[in-house]
Amino acid sequence: MTFAPAVPTLVVLAAVALLVLVDVGTAATTEGSSLLRGDPHRHASDEHHGGGGAVVTSGAIAKEEEATTANEALENQRQLEGDPLLSSVSQAQDRDLASNDDGASYRGTVHKTKTGKNCQRWDKQSPHAHFHSAEEYPESGLEENFCRNPNGDTGPWCYTTDPEELRGYCTVDGTDYRGNVHQTKEGIECQSWSVQSPHEHPHNPESFPQSGLEKNYCRNPDGDSGPWCYTTNLEIAWQYCTVPPSSYYLVVAYGRVRGGKYTDIRKAKAELAKGTGKQHGTRLIVEVQNGTVLSDPHTVAGQSQVWANGFHKWWRDENDIRRMIKIAQEYLKTEAAEEADEKAQQESEEETGSSWGAAASYKKKDSGCNDNGTLEYMDRHKLDCGANYAMADWHLVRCGDNDRFHIKYGCRAIPDGATVDTHRTTCQEGEERNIEYLDRHNVACPHSNQVLQQWHFRSHLCPGIGANIEFKCATLPAGKKVQNCQSYNTGCNDIHGRKIIYLDRHKLTCPAGKYMKQWTMDPSGYCGSGRSQFQYTCCDVVVTP
Repeated sequence: MTFAPAVPTLVVLAAVALLVLVDVGTAATTEGSSLLRGDPHRHASDEHHGGGGAVVTSGAIAKEEEATTANEALENQRQLEGDPLLSSVSQAQDRDLASNDDGASYRGTVHKTKTGKNCQRWDKQSPHAHFHSAEEYPESGLEENFCRNPNGDTGPWCYTTDPEELRGYCTVDGTDYRGNVHQTKEGIECQSWSVQSPHEHPHNPESFPQSGLEKNYCRNPDGDSGPWCYTTNLEIAWQYCTVPPSSYYLVVAYGRVRGGKYTDIRKAKAELAKGTGKQHGTRLIVEVQNGTVLSDPHTVAGQSQVWANGFHKWWRDENDIRRMIKIAQEYLKTEAAEEADEKAQQESEEETGSSWGAAASYKKKDSGCNDNGTLEYMDRHKLDCGANYAMADWHLVRCGDNDRFHIKYGCRAIPDGATVDTHRTTCQEGEERNIEYLDRHNVACPHSNQVLQQWHFRSHLCPGIGANIEFKCATLPAGKKVQNCQSYNTGCNDIHGRKIIYLDRHKLTCPAGKYMKQWTMDPSGYCGSGRSQFQYTCCDVVVTP
């Protein structure tokens, strides 16, 4: 009998053993990569915001610690590879790398690095020569000097205009947001960062001291793709928030701000180009960062264009440009005052505990911008708090100029089980009529145990030039009662012959914890000729035996 040599058999066995080891190692690496995110407020696969991610447990905190170890190993590997830019990446960005959230799809218009350096245009080779051009990377959106990630880096970046600094990462994820938005995109109230109920979590002010984790304001402490918060909904651990941009553009033309905020410079230029036949007045695009107008505005090409003291101007002199910048600054002051009022309202509610409403969640809503005009133009704005909410305040706000407006309104949660019915005011003259004709309508929930949930000015439900207001009232369930109702007013102001935009001088706001039950423009003539005020009623919702 002939025997085969023993060595090949040993070689085969060794190869099989090696394959098994490689397979085990691969599995371990895969398991490790799932921890690189280290983010216990969701699974790496959760992309739908409403899904809420995983409810955090003490096991999730242990997972965070494992993730930190994995991130340190990845950091060491990068340093060995000798890339000084990659080696300075934060652990939060490492987590984004592990979850493939590297900003490669970002197509926004941020054009400064995290350190405040201006970005060099991608189609320029000065002050830094490079090979990241639109021709070499046609799918990467290398437009103007906007931050991008053409090479699979850990986040959007750019070359800088500083000869001493080659390139830097950009903040496009809202990690610097320090505003007071405290509700998610779906209107759910945020959980305070300093408490562990209803959701346990590791993102507290002590562990993230530089992340601004105040109260229950939306933040991005872990380098996620945008500001978020844990929610007060037991079924949904967390959601992203919609927050105002920290950097945007205002279009100032013909003495006023036009069109609101633009995060895309291209859209701002398109707005500026409208009505170019009017050859008078200065036109500017000013940039705003963190609530401050920058000193050097952007402009669009036009006739007789010259440079003067760093300002690019069109038709007029430097004084005109200064005046335009002042207009933008006044616009920001008005906006800041409104935000301060909203913050004070929330803080007041936190201190109030006299009624069921004091502990109820509160959310802000917006009717969207539309054209100014006579009363019939109000039919484009429907104020609807939706199921299980009732109205707490409303206020008309200009959309940057005298041509458009929107209505901001606040809604407070009501007890489950409320029933809703619809009412209408009587038809009155409305089309092509000015705001003084509003005093013919009284939006009042007729029953004692009702609060206002929705109202909508309607110009097509009545014959001829008639109009009315359709509104809905929520009747509270057994065990809950509307009481302690009080009347308030907005103060007198001009109304005679005025368009809708003049209603911005009246702000109907119920005190903390209360609900609106009724409102009307005062028909009594108390304010004198050509003037009036709004009267409105606000009530508590209390628990009864």
